Amino acid sequence: MMSHALFTLAWLTASAWTLLPSRLPEPDANATTSQVRKPTESANLLDECWPLLAGLRGLAGSDCESNPPAGVPPATVGVRLFAPADVTAGEAVSCCIRVSNRSPVAVYHVELRNRLDSPVEVLATSPPAERRDAEVVWRFARLAPGEVRELVLQLRAVQAGALRQCVRVRYEHGVCVETQVRPSTTAPAQPQLELRKEGPSLMSVGSSVATRLIVSNRGNAAAEDVVIVDELPPGLEHPDGGQRLSFFLGRLAPGMQRVLEYRVVARQTGQWTNRAVARARGGIQSFASQVITVVEPKLALRIEAPPQSAVGADLPVLIIVANAGDVMMRQIRVEYRLPNAAQFLQAEPQASLVAGTLRWNLSQLSPQEKVVLHLRLRPGQAGTIEHTATARGDGVRVNAQAQTVVQGAAGLLLVVVDSEDPILVGQDTRYHIIVRNQGSAPATNIRLHVEIPAELALTRVQGPSDHKRVGQTLLFEPLHLPPNTDRVYRVHVRALKPGLVRLRVEMTADPLSAGPVRAEESTTIVNGP
Repeated sequence: MMSHALFTLAWLTASAWTLLPSRLPEPDANATTSQVRKPTESANLLDECWPLLAGLRGLAGSDCESNPPAGVPPATVGVRLFAPADVTAGEAVSCCIRVSNRSPVAVYHVELRNRLDSPVEVLATSPPAERRDAEVVWRFARLAPGEVRELVLQLRAVQAGALRQCVRVRYEHGVCVETQVRPSTTAPAQPQLELRKEGPSLMSVGSSVATRLIVSNRGNAAAEDVVIVDELPPGLEHPDGGQRLSFFLGRLAPGMQRVLEYRVVARQTGQWTNRAVARARGGIQSFASQVITVVEPKLALRIEAPPQSAVGADLPVLIIVANAGDVMMRQIRVEYRLPNAAQFLQAEPQASLVAGTLRWNLSQLSPQEKVVLHLRLRPGQAGTIEHTATARGDGVRVNAQAQTVVQGAAGLLLVVVDSEDPILVGQDTRYHIIVRNQGSAPATNIRLHVEIPAELALTRVQGPSDHKRVGQTLLFEPLHLPPNTDRVYRVHVRALKPGLVRLRVEMTADPLSAGPVRAEESTTIVNGP
């Protein structure tokens, strides 16, 4: 059993880029340049530059302030890990990781790694995390000041022993400054192009993704007649089917930037290098490239249904769809054809019903993620139910089948009634013997044994099966009765002497494993006037 005691592992890490202030404090008025205090963490390069920086104080129109700003505060990110103190091997374990930015500044590119040093099975993560060998990795683009994020990791320990987890956090923190560089008075002004490509590095065959080309003029003169040419390798192409795109931008002023967006379709698996070049008048050019790996998307689908069920009983069915590949899959549609012999009761999550087909639309599936769809049916007749489901997405289609054998049961009813009661001596009457199958399965080998009292004389017999008479007893041949049907036997008799008489009927059949069913009908016979 899981203990309620919890233990906590906590690491507090602080990291920041330490930059030299842009304004230096004034040194002691009585100190020489060599006596000016240097920063404690100065490197050799700072040792060499410190006298020069300290000497700036004496320059006319000094660029250094006497009271410099405090600079960027240090960043502190805290991590806490909550996990049970002990569990049983094979039991699911839920762990909570809380990461918080305890500083007044934001941190960026936060990466949280949980190393699992014991054999475990990772059941689920929230939010979804990346698996790397024995590590579970979460990444955040930014953690705002005071922001707290909670992560959940569900594990299953596969063997007894210590289940050790180590959580470490890594992030970036710093400042940005700009220095305006004036153009040289001797060098001629000229443009300088810079080209960059942005887009995913991993795609699935048949998928289409957005790609961006970003061109900037870093020079001090306008770039004229700017043209960008994008060449795609054989495994990639543009949506129109081509592999070459040209963009004429014309004039690009100094400091100006243009962003071009287009889509790329993956046609063939492999690793492909996409190259682009930006050119301007005067032989100015810049190159950019990106390596894109194209893999085959893998969609898995299966149906879990009981192999046997009964007529009228609830039949649960599970449809499990999973992304078995390494890339994100989007816009997955799952369909299940409702069988004619069953009534649809419920679906979870809710599905749309179109022409006898249940349909679920999943916006996306992360790599190795699976979704379980639940539905309940109620079989209305005996037979075999064929379960069929289809899932499609990113050009992939998979099917799944399963069967459930629905067994029915016969329900036999025996009724005996007379047509007239009371009757006179010498008068005729008849008995109706009704055999009814109220069940959902055929009833076989039905036999009737009818005993006629001595006060009555048999005159005629009608029925769906032949009979044999032995004294005052009728023995009928076996009868087979389908579900929801009945058969009627008629026994005609004549009253011989007065009294209260009873006609008794006994029924046996294969479905009557508990024994025969008996019924009787009484009739009063009186003397005539």
